[in-house]
Amino acid sequence: MAKRIEVDAPTFLATVERYNGAFAEGLKNEPEFGKPLRQSKPFDTPPYYAMQIFPMARKNFGGVKTDLKCRVLDKHFEPIAGLYAAGEVAGMAGGHINGRAGLEGTMLGPSIFSGRVAGGWAAREAGYGAGFVGKPNRT
Repeated sequence: MAKRIEVDAPTFLATVERYNGAFAEGLKNEPEFGKPLRQSKPFDTPPYYAMQIFPMARKNFGGVKTDLKCRVLDKHFEPIAGLYAAGEVAGMAGGHINGRAGLEGTMLGPSIFSGRVAGGWAAREAGYGAGFVGKPNRT
């Protein structure tokens, strides 16, 4: 695999050995990066897969329309039952909140916040909790 993903084979194998060693030692976290091992397993059973990713910061100047509860609105601006949206799909990185002046990184706070709002109201709709505001909504 090291050859296929074009990394130094001895370094790759040593990294895998250290990672697997953390399991053998019964550690709760692997020591190199502190990754919790509770829901992980050692690399000891093929097949193995690798993939290359390219993290990027992008913005969506627009997105689906939502109300203050993050419910997705239809073309008549009526909430669609059971459908919530948050983050970039709801234009949190620009357009709705930051406008065209949004800078890289400005999507993080609104995306996290809107996810919390959407999750709270979706949970309320499913019968779990009082929604995002923490008190009963009488509407």
